[in-house]
Amino acid sequence: MKYRAVIFDLSGTLVDNWRTAEYEEILSNMAGILCAPTDDFVQLWRESFQERIVGRIATVEENVSQVFKKLKVSIQGHQVSAAAKLLLDFQWHALTPRPDAVRTLDGLSDELTGAANVGMYPVRIHVSYEDPFRDQHAEEWAGPTVSTLEEVLKLV
Repeated sequence: MKYRAVIFDLSGTLVDNWRTAEYEEILSNMAGILCAPTDDFVQLWRESFQERIVGRIATVEENVSQVFKKLKVSIQGHQVSAAAKLLLDFQWHALTPRPDAVRTLDGLSDELTGAANVGMYPVRIHVSYEDPFRDQHAEEWAGPTVSTLEEVLKLV
């Protein structure tokens, strides 16, 4: 079967969901670095969400600059960089894999079976480990299996 897309279930599966309060604090701190009214900055940041997820805004720095154009406030490049660094550091920390992320990708959870049950065509990524627990469960998934990301690319 030739696949048309590859989907990795990231948030809530491979990494924890972002905590809203922590994200709000980061946005507030970004506004502070930029000497912007917090509520206005946060509102405009949220309004730019759709543009970010479809790629119309390519970088955090570009997003900060666009928000400030709408606020009609001038900012310095170093302020943009500092604000962007706050958010990027938060995102980097938030993307720390959960302890069971490798197990999930290996297909040792119910993720693959659940995906198959709703009509998807899941493929297990399994790398042989010296860990006997992982290898002893290798036969539990009867569907297609690959062992490298290069093999995933060959499926699409």
